Amino acid sequence: MIAPERIGDRGARFDAELLRAFILTALDHDAARDAVDELLFDHVVAGRLRPSTVAASLRAIVEEIVTAAAPGDWQVIADRLIAEARELEASARPPERQAGLPRRIARTLRRWALRPRTPRCSRPLPPTRGLPGSSSRRRADRQA
Repeated sequence: MIAPERIGDRGARFDAELLRAFILTALDHDAARDAVDELLFDHVVAGRLRPSTVAASLRAIVEEIVTAAAPGDWQVIADRLIAEARELEASARPPERQAGLPRRIARTLRRWALRPRTPRCSRPLPPTRGLPGSSSRRRADRQA
């Protein structure tokens, strides 16, 4: 029976099914497809190769493609992955706070900016008695 887990050269553990899916995806890619088809034709139709030879040859196809990559190719791949990671990190980061403001003040300003615009009055208006044009003054003038 084949173990359900594989251990890489650097000690990383890989699920066997996940590893096989990765290899099948690589072998199904356009870069490997012609070589795989030729290998399978020789094995299935012509009957010239044993299954163990086919398995070893499949590994060689993937290894050849990976070793053909130049350092510049790996740099392009790294740059793309880094750019994707930065985009994901930026979208997950909370919005920038306003420069120079303490965190508490910036949070309060954001809350005030987002609050509903309905007027609220929690205390009564101050009395207008005695002010020019107020109704209480007019009443007092009429009574006098």
